[in-house]
Amino acid sequence: MSTDREFVERVREAADIAQLMAERGIKLVRSGRRLRALCPFHREKTPSFYVEPELGLYHCFGCGASGDVIKFVMETEGMAFPEALDYLAERFGVPKPTKTPGREKPRPSEALEFAVKFFHEKLLSDEGREALEYLKSRGVTPESVNEFALGYAPGNNALLRAGHAEGFGIPELAAAGLVSRNQDGDWFDFFRHRIVFPVYSPSGRNILGFSARAIGNEEPKYLNTQETQYFRKGEILYGLWRARQEIRKAGEAILVEGNLDVVLSHQIGLVNAVAPLGTALTPSHARLIRKYAERLVIAFDGDQAGRSAARRGIPHLVQEGILVRVARLPEGEDPASLAAGGRGDVLEGAIRQGVDWLAFLMGFYPDSLEGKKGFERELAEIIKPLPPEEREAYLARARELLGYSQDWVAGVNRRLSEETPREKPREHNEAEVILMAHAVARAGEESFAAGLAMINPSDLTHPDARRLLEMHREGKGLDEIIRDESLGGKVSAILTAGAGLQDDIRTSFARLALETIYRGLARTISEAEASGDRDAANEAMARRTLLRRSISILNNLNDRRSLKYPQRRNAIVSRLMALIPTILSPSRTPGAISESFASTRAELDRIETLLANINNPDWEEKVSKENKGAESHGREKG
Repeated sequence: MSTDREFVERVREAADIAQLMAERGIKLVRSGRRLRALCPFHREKTPSFYVEPELGLYHCFGCGASGDVIKFVMETEGMAFPEALDYLAERFGVPKPTKTPGREKPRPSEALEFAVKFFHEKLLSDEGREALEYLKSRGVTPESVNEFALGYAPGNNALLRAGHAEGFGIPELAAAGLVSRNQDGDWFDFFRHRIVFPVYSPSGRNILGFSARAIGNEEPKYLNTQETQYFRKGEILYGLWRARQEIRKAGEAILVEGNLDVVLSHQIGLVNAVAPLGTALTPSHARLIRKYAERLVIAFDGDQAGRSAARRGIPHLVQEGILVRVARLPEGEDPASLAAGGRGDVLEGAIRQGVDWLAFLMGFYPDSLEGKKGFERELAEIIKPLPPEEREAYLARARELLGYSQDWVAGVNRRLSEETPREKPREHNEAEVILMAHAVARAGEESFAAGLAMINPSDLTHPDARRLLEMHREGKGLDEIIRDESLGGKVSAILTAGAGLQDDIRTSFARLALETIYRGLARTISEAEASGDRDAANEAMARRTLLRRSISILNNLNDRRSLKYPQRRNAIVSRLMALIPTILSPSRTPGAISESFASTRAELDRIETLLANINNPDWEEKVSKENKGAESHGREKG
């Protein structure tokens, strides 16, 4: 584990997530071993926000917000990952890693800071003449070039060489997303012959990555830093570090499509403009905007693609409680072209006269009965998650647009209140994901660690379970897993909701481990029989017999008789799991195999005796005697 990884884990262990939430006015109420509260990320009347204090995780079953203590600070304080980590370290007294001169290499964040300076200097040099001329042709002033620290990436591994000269190795440059690797294993500059836009954290204190634009017709038009622990484009708004104070002052943000739209909007005084990084608007973007303003004007490009993108983003914004209007730009124009072409007044007028989102959506439907029904369906899907009083306000506005009676508002609102989300059918092997999530979260416990070491990912049937095990073996900690775009929310929901299984989680995970090994042995038997190796097939079948007996013990452990003795049950699980390597370890001679299997069967006999007497008052005394038998078994094996 690297020093940075260890530092992250120390911070997570030291930080008290419940205390942080209480300090921010979140009233947590005990609900079993978990805590419950009204969600701080969306408005609700019935608490659906749960906190698992032991693991330092939270999850809202209403809006889906989830994460650990680091992400909570990132979301509520508008900090980037490094800032949140440093804040928590200082808050809970965790010493930061110290650098040893000449030994420790610079951190990725320092490599990013170096890259900003390198790219900016290249833009202002002879090498960047074409890029600078392009920016001038688009109307970007020298002042904006400096204020936004715009740069030029020349390619030809210029950054890689310059980074090496400054003491940055491949690990730091790769972790910062500045270099990539080709199929031959050679490293090269990730950004080549592109104008680069540095992307900062909302506070402006940390550089997170870059968004780079092609100068000619090269595709893709925009290329962003690859996803890293610092850079997650679905959670970042370009220009927010320059716009956030003005957004708060105006109480309103302007959302444009691209980086140049932001730069040129700021040039003409629209300094509350921000943009997503070439990606569709996400719920995380909406939550980020909501931290700074309750009102937003979407000013996307004046073409069909821009209007469609605005339409897709509206549900996230409305469901976050933001009052949304949409600016109607002239056909074929965008904020950058209007600002650069001396038509800033047209852009400002379009923003000032923006229509509410309901009228905007109504424009997608024909003025017919069928068109009205289509609009009603889209409206219902957007406002269904909102509180009834908010739905009523939007329905009243929709009634005006549709020309319906007042009774329609009450009827639709009542129907939406009565509707409950249909539960998605659970996959037959969803238990694998639940168990694997708990296992990786508790990988420090012996019984879970043993199972994780035994399971072959290919023997798991659920792709999410396989990916979780692979991430664990890649050395990723729980904080990285729950920030994973595809799995993070699911893992947080599992861990904050409880086991999600009727049986004991440790026993169930041990059983999962043995069942996956059991399936793997079935393949071994088939392969041995296909090759005519009867000895290997018979040996694998004998191992399967012992595993089947072990699985039977675990099944019996979940019997009602043992439920009131969790410590006794855990002792049996640990003892059984310690026996599995003996069952699986290869033996060189038939005699050694027979002796090993006989000894293992004797140990299973002892474990079954302990299970049969698990309710006896003198059980612990009997365990002590049987432990001596287990030690004897180990000496026999040795």
